[in-house]
Amino acid sequence: MIDIVIPGRPVAQARPRFYRCGNSLRAVDPKASKEWKKKAADIFREHVKAPLEPPIMVTITAAFPYSQKDYGGQKAPSEIMM
Repeated sequence: MIDIVIPGRPVAQARPRFYRCGNSLRAVDPKASKEWKKKAADIFREHVKAPLEPPIMVTITAAFPYSQKDYGGQKAPSEIMM
């Protein structure tokens, strides 16, 4: 099993923007999505040197900070316990 931690806040995959180039269309990833995917790929390549053999199982755990909006201006549970 390989454990990989990607530091920082997770970024949602935004919709690509489409531009017309003559008779064809070109899709471009938004900057935030593109940067996060590159960062995640670089970290993955640091941990995994050889191709993985199938079958592959992936488990993703994403952590987000509490916001005051979630608790109606009250303290978040982690702040109350401290």
